[in-house]
Amino acid sequence: MSKIRLSLDVTPQVNSIIDNLAKDNGITKAEVLRRSIAFYDAISKGRRNGEEPAMIKGDKIIARLVDTMTTSKREN
Repeated sequence: MSKIRLSLDVTPQVNSIIDNLAKDNGITKAEVLRRSIAFYDAISKGRRNGEEPAMIKGDKIIARLVDTMTTSKREN
């Protein structure tokens, strides 16, 4: 599989979140971003099919996941 190199600017807070996720999961920052994009893609596809993403513990819904990308303005 060929790869494309990307460059992006993030706030120090976002960088810290990415660092912590990478350390906590024993993966690289790039892998955190790849997994995050795959997760967001799955959520988006589910929503297009009328599914509602939620966090479930046992047989109880403990939180419904809200799609913040559709409610916030894009950062430049």
